[in-house]
Amino acid sequence: MKIPEIRINFAWLLFYGESQSLAETHNFKLESYDHYDQKTVEYRKAWKKHEKEIIQGLQTALGVEFYKPVIDVSCTPYFIPKSDPLIMNFKETPDQFIDVLTHELCHVLLTDNSKHQSNGKTPKLDLIAIWKEMFNGEKDFNVLAHIPVHALCKYIYLDILKEPSRLERDKKAVEEWDNSGAYTTSWAYVENHDYRDIIEQLKKSYEGRNDV
Repeated sequence: MKIPEIRINFAWLLFYGESQSLAETHNFKLESYDHYDQKTVEYRKAWKKHEKEIIQGLQTALGVEFYKPVIDVSCTPYFIPKSDPLIMNFKETPDQFIDVLTHELCHVLLTDNSKHQSNGKTPKLDLIAIWKEMFNGEKDFNVLAHIPVHALCKYIYLDILKEPSRLERDKKAVEEWDNSGAYTTSWAYVENHDYRDIIEQLKKSYEGRNDV
Protein backbone atom coordinates (compact mmCIF):
# COMPACT_ATOMS: atom_id res chain seq x y z
CA MET A 1 0.00 0.00 0.00
CA LYS A 2 1.37 3.38 -1.03
CA ILE A 3 1.30 6.08 1.62
CA PRO A 4 1.27 9.61 0.19
CA GLU A 5 3.43 12.31 1.69
CA ILE A 6 1.27 14.88 3.47
CA ARG A 7 3.09 18.22 3.33
CA ILE A 8 1.70 20.74 5.82
CA ASN A 9 2.97 24.25 5.23
CA PHE A 10 2.19 27.86 6.13
CA ALA A 11 0.77 29.48 2.97
CA TRP A 12 2.59 32.79 3.42
CA LEU A 13 1.55 34.12 0.01
CA LEU A 14 -2.12 33.75 0.97
CA PHE A 15 -1.29 35.25 4.38
CA TYR A 16 0.16 38.39 2.80
CA GLY A 17 -2.62 38.52 0.21
CA GLU A 18 -6.14 37.21 0.66
CA SER A 19 -5.93 36.74 4.45
CA GLN A 20 -5.04 40.42 4.84
CA SER A 21 -8.08 41.37 2.75
CA LEU A 22 -10.37 39.10 4.77
CA ALA A 23 -9.05 40.53 8.03
CA GLU A 24 -9.60 44.10 6.85
CA THR A 25 -13.09 43.42 5.45
CA HIS A 26 -14.35 41.59 8.54
CA ASN A 27 -12.32 43.48 11.13
CA PHE A 28 -10.42 40.35 12.13
CA LYS A 29 -7.15 40.47 14.01
CA LEU A 30 -4.15 38.89 12.33
CA GLU A 31 -1.23 37.56 14.32
CA SER A 32 2.36 37.80 13.13
CA TYR A 33 4.03 35.72 10.46
CA ASP A 34 6.11 34.01 13.14
CA HIS A 35 2.97 33.11 15.13
CA TYR A 36 1.41 31.26 12.20
CA ASP A 37 4.69 29.73 11.14
CA GLN A 38 5.16 28.26 14.61
CA LYS A 39 1.56 27.05 14.77
CA THR A 40 2.12 25.24 11.47
CA VAL A 41 5.05 23.43 13.09
CA GLU A 42 2.74 22.38 15.95
CA TYR A 43 0.10 21.16 13.49
CA ARG A 44 2.70 19.18 11.56
CA LYS A 45 3.97 17.48 14.73
CA ALA A 46 0.46 16.62 15.93
CA TRP A 47 -0.55 15.15 12.56
CA LYS A 48 2.64 13.12 12.22
CA LYS A 49 1.78 11.14 15.36
CA HIS A 50 -1.26 9.59 13.67
CA GLU A 51 -0.61 10.11 9.95
CA LYS A 52 0.29 6.56 8.98
CA GLU A 53 -2.55 4.84 10.81
CA ILE A 54 -5.13 7.35 9.54
CA ILE A 55 -4.00 7.13 5.91
CA GLN A 56 -3.72 3.35 5.98
CA GLY A 57 -7.08 3.09 7.70
CA LEU A 58 -8.85 5.21 5.10
CA GLN A 59 -7.28 3.46 2.13
CA THR A 60 -7.96 -0.01 3.50
CA ALA A 61 -11.56 0.86 4.36
CA LEU A 62 -12.36 2.09 0.84
CA GLY A 63 -10.12 -0.34 -1.05
CA VAL A 64 -8.45 2.47 -2.98
CA GLU A 65 -5.28 4.55 -2.63
CA PHE A 66 -4.78 8.29 -2.87
CA TYR A 67 -4.05 9.20 -6.49
CA LYS A 68 -1.38 11.80 -5.72
CA PRO A 69 1.90 10.67 -4.16
CA VAL A 70 2.24 14.07 -2.46
CA ILE A 71 -0.70 16.00 -0.96
CA ASP A 72 -0.04 19.60 -0.05
CA VAL A 73 -1.91 21.15 2.87
CA SER A 74 -1.80 24.94 2.86
CA CYS A 75 -2.52 26.67 6.17
CA THR A 76 -3.58 30.30 6.23
CA PRO A 77 -5.76 32.48 8.49
CA TYR A 78 -9.51 33.00 8.00
CA PHE A 79 -10.03 30.60 5.11
CA ILE A 80 -12.76 27.98 5.44
CA PRO A 81 -11.13 24.52 5.20
CA LYS A 82 -11.41 23.08 1.68
CA SER A 83 -10.33 19.84 0.07
CA ASP A 84 -9.58 21.04 -3.48
CA PRO A 85 -7.13 22.68 -3.18
CA LEU A 86 -6.57 21.49 0.38
CA ILE A 87 -6.57 24.59 2.57
CA MET A 88 -6.72 24.72 6.35
CA ASN A 89 -6.96 27.65 8.75
CA PHE A 90 -5.51 28.28 12.20
CA LYS A 91 -8.73 28.11 14.19
CA GLU A 92 -8.14 24.67 15.69
CA THR A 93 -5.88 23.35 18.40
CA PRO A 94 -3.21 20.92 17.16
CA ASP A 95 -5.32 17.98 18.36
CA GLN A 96 -8.46 19.30 16.62
CA PHE A 97 -6.40 19.91 13.49
CA ILE A 98 -5.99 16.13 13.19
CA ASP A 99 -9.75 15.67 12.93
CA VAL A 100 -10.32 18.52 10.47
CA LEU A 101 -7.50 17.38 8.22
CA THR A 102 -8.87 13.82 8.36
CA HIS A 103 -12.24 15.21 7.24
CA GLU A 104 -10.70 16.99 4.26
CA LEU A 105 -8.56 13.99 3.31
CA CYS A 106 -11.73 11.87 3.26
CA HIS A 107 -13.08 14.21 0.59
CA VAL A 108 -9.83 13.86 -1.34
CA LEU A 109 -9.73 10.06 -1.18
CA LEU A 110 -13.38 9.70 -2.20
CA THR A 111 -12.96 11.87 -5.30
CA ASP A 112 -9.29 11.50 -6.31
CA ASN A 113 -8.09 7.95 -5.88
CA SER A 114 -6.41 5.09 -7.71
CA LYS A 115 -9.70 4.01 -9.32
CA HIS A 116 -11.51 7.30 -9.86
CA GLN A 117 -10.42 10.90 -10.32
CA SER A 118 -13.23 13.44 -10.54
CA ASN A 119 -10.88 15.87 -12.31
CA GLY A 120 -9.01 13.23 -14.31
CA LYS A 121 -9.16 11.93 -17.86
CA THR A 122 -10.46 8.47 -16.96
CA PRO A 123 -14.19 7.69 -17.37
CA LYS A 124 -15.84 9.26 -14.37
CA LEU A 125 -18.15 7.80 -11.80
CA ASP A 126 -21.16 9.98 -11.11
CA LEU A 127 -20.56 9.94 -7.36
CA ILE A 128 -23.49 12.19 -6.52
CA ALA A 129 -25.91 9.95 -8.44
CA ILE A 130 -24.41 6.87 -6.77
CA TRP A 131 -24.64 8.41 -3.32
CA LYS A 132 -28.17 9.67 -3.94
CA GLU A 133 -29.30 6.11 -4.64
CA MET A 134 -27.21 4.78 -1.77
CA PHE A 135 -28.58 7.23 0.78
CA ASN A 136 -32.35 6.91 0.31
CA GLY A 137 -32.70 9.48 -2.44
CA GLU A 138 -31.21 12.36 -0.44
CA LYS A 139 -31.00 15.39 -2.76
CA ASP A 140 -29.01 18.01 -0.87
CA PHE A 141 -25.48 18.12 -2.30
CA ASN A 142 -23.76 18.96 0.99
CA VAL A 143 -25.58 16.18 2.82
CA LEU A 144 -24.67 13.68 0.10
CA ALA A 145 -21.03 14.80 0.13
CA HIS A 146 -20.74 14.50 3.91
CA ILE A 147 -22.47 11.23 4.73
CA PRO A 148 -19.47 9.31 3.27
CA VAL A 149 -17.00 11.67 4.97
CA HIS A 150 -18.64 11.39 8.39
CA ALA A 151 -18.90 7.61 8.11
CA LEU A 152 -15.18 7.45 7.40
CA CYS A 153 -14.37 9.90 10.19
CA LYS A 154 -16.38 7.81 12.65
CA TYR A 155 -14.44 4.75 11.52
CA ILE A 156 -11.14 6.54 12.10
CA TYR A 157 -12.16 7.88 15.51
CA LEU A 158 -13.55 4.59 16.84
CA ASP A 159 -11.81 1.75 15.00
CA ILE A 160 -8.39 3.21 14.19
CA LEU A 161 -7.57 5.84 16.82
CA LYS A 162 -9.94 4.28 19.37
CA GLU A 163 -10.81 7.72 20.75
CA PRO A 164 -14.61 8.13 20.93
CA SER A 165 -14.12 11.58 22.43
CA ARG A 166 -13.11 12.78 18.97
CA LEU A 167 -16.46 11.66 17.59
CA GLU A 168 -18.40 13.52 20.26
CA ARG A 169 -16.24 16.64 19.85
CA ASP A 170 -16.73 16.61 16.09
CA LYS A 171 -20.52 16.31 16.30
CA LYS A 172 -20.74 19.00 18.99
CA ALA A 173 -18.62 21.40 16.93
CA VAL A 174 -20.84 20.86 13.90
CA GLU A 175 -23.96 21.66 15.92
CA GLU A 176 -22.42 24.98 16.96
CA TRP A 177 -21.52 26.35 13.53
CA ASP A 178 -23.71 24.47 11.02
CA ASN A 179 -26.08 27.20 9.87
CA SER A 180 -27.20 25.26 6.79
CA GLY A 181 -28.04 22.11 8.72
CA ALA A 182 -26.42 19.90 6.08
CA TYR A 183 -23.54 18.73 8.24
CA THR A 184 -25.85 18.02 11.18
CA THR A 185 -28.19 16.08 8.89
CA SER A 186 -25.36 13.99 7.47
CA TRP A 187 -24.07 13.18 10.95
CA ALA A 188 -27.61 12.18 11.97
CA TYR A 189 -27.78 9.80 9.00
CA VAL A 190 -24.48 8.18 9.98
CA GLU A 191 -25.56 7.87 13.60
CA ASN A 192 -28.84 6.23 12.55
CA HIS A 193 -27.11 3.68 10.30
CA ASP A 194 -24.15 1.35 10.67
CA TYR A 195 -21.11 3.35 9.55
CA ARG A 196 -19.34 0.13 8.58
CA ASP A 197 -22.20 -0.75 6.23
CA ILE A 198 -22.01 2.72 4.67
CA ILE A 199 -18.26 2.30 4.11
CA GLU A 200 -18.78 -1.16 2.61
CA GLN A 201 -21.28 0.30 0.13
CA LEU A 202 -18.79 3.03 -0.76
CA LYS A 203 -16.06 0.44 -1.25
CA LYS A 204 -18.24 -1.61 -3.59
CA SER A 205 -18.90 1.46 -5.76
CA TYR A 206 -15.23 1.49 -6.79
CA GLU A 207 -14.96 -2.27 -7.39
CA GLY A 208 -14.46 -3.44 -10.95
CA ARG A 209 -12.48 -0.34 -11.89
CA ASN A 210 -8.79 -0.73 -12.67
CA ASP A 211 -6.14 1.16 -10.79
CA VAL A 212 -4.80 4.08 -12.81
